[in-house]
Amino acid sequence: MKISLLHSWLPKLLMPVFFLLAVVLPAQAGEVNLEPGSYVVFAAGDRAKRNIMVVDPAEGRPKVLADSPGAMDTQPAVGPDGRLAWIRQNGQDWDLIEDGRVLATGAMHLSPAYRPDGTLVATVSGNVDTSIYAFDSTGRKKLIVSGGEGGLAVSPVFSPDGNRLAYVSNQSDVAQIYVVDLARGGRGRALTSGQTRNTDPNWSPKGDFIVFVSAEKDIC
Repeated sequence: MKISLLHSWLPKLLMPVFFLLAVVLPAQAGEVNLEPGSYVVFAAGDRAKRNIMVVDPAEGRPKVLADSPGAMDTQPAVGPDGRLAWIRQNGQDWDLIEDGRVLATGAMHLSPAYRPDGTLVATVSGNVDTSIYAFDSTGRKKLIVSGGEGGLAVSPVFSPDGNRLAYVSNQSDVAQIYVVDLARGGRGRALTSGQTRNTDPNWSPKGDFIVFVSAEKDIC
């Protein structure tokens, strides 16, 4: 496995790593009173059961934020105003949850992420494609990036200014990193290429670089 650094304007990211995802919380999540940047939220467990946890790095004692009986809670994302979104899998049902409220259910939902303005997006797997949608507070969704017929668009992550979205797609048959200008819309631009899987993009604080995982085999 290699960790690669990619300047975001170079020519260039698919399947996310599900078993551990950690994010720094800026405000509040559920019943935990959080100081900005002082807590970490993550998913912990195994293939049979996972919970959403929170930990104060100074104390090092994780606490449970979400534990759905008989279901898997995973892939937490924290919004700029402290809202907490995550995915709950219960058998064949996949729920997109925000602050304990189900926004969408049924089809496979993955990879929730927040835009700096607070917009929540997530990947939804349909009958013919897997695409990225924005969700409002009522659960209504709007297409942001299409995976194309039989294709995938997953692992969305916004640039710090919120103007661009990096994601992973298999448009070229192999998972690669793409970036789309949200003001222009349309198809994303490939930033990686070749036969090596490139996944899990993340932006540098200024938005001028993208870090991603490059691996010939799945790491989880």
